[in-house]
Amino acid sequence: MFESLRSQYKSFSSRRKIRREKPEIWLLEDKKVGYVQIPKVATRSIRASLSKSILEGQGVFVDYDELDGQMVKGVEQYSTIRATQAHIQKLRSEYFIFSFIRDPYERLYSCYKNKVIAPLTNNKRNVLAKHGIELGIPFEEFVGRVSMIPDSQADRHIRSQSWFVTDGESLVVDFLGRLEHFHEDWAKLADKFGLPEPTVQNASDKGSDNSYNPYTEKALGIVQQRYAKDIELYNAALTGLGS
Repeated sequence: MFESLRSQYKSFSSRRKIRREKPEIWLLEDKKVGYVQIPKVATRSIRASLSKSILEGQGVFVDYDELDGQMVKGVEQYSTIRATQAHIQKLRSEYFIFSFIRDPYERLYSCYKNKVIAPLTNNKRNVLAKHGIELGIPFEEFVGRVSMIPDSQADRHIRSQSWFVTDGESLVVDFLGRLEHFHEDWAKLADKFGLPEPTVQNASDKGSDNSYNPYTEKALGIVQQRYAKDIELYNAALTGLGS
């Protein structure tokens, strides 16, 4: 009975924390650039690049192979804030704000592989357990369960990308690149702001090789409805830098 009550309390606490979440934004003071982080969209590579840039601005020069996860987290602690979408909108008067999005179908399948299948062998915890999603369930079942979770209650890995970069109607970023055109879009930012070229550090950073399509017609229809805003946003990505 005690274990059951403890489990229920942990689940309640997790859901309560999710409802209070705000997007995380990196702020590079010397370049007046901000980055809104969206999970499962090359975040590891971008975080490493921004950390490298911040350290170099402080006179600390490191190669990517020296820039481990602990060092990146250290830089992140003093270079990021949690901000509402309205606050991010206001920051645009002082910073150039960018983010990257990913094909919504690919992002959800990547999440499934990484959070539902991989923990069966890598012994990592089930971060989606709070949603009643068990490890190893079939992909179509996973899609169905995700579709029933509104963004206000969803774990950040399955939350709509539009939640991070819009205020419900308008974009709160100046530049919205696409993972599938990552190097081309990043080059525009690098040229304008002198940002280091990221290294592709994991499979999710590379996009899809289109070698396998896990979607049935039913699953496609569910995703089209659940992530309709993301699909619209992806098709109209904002990759111009202006003057």
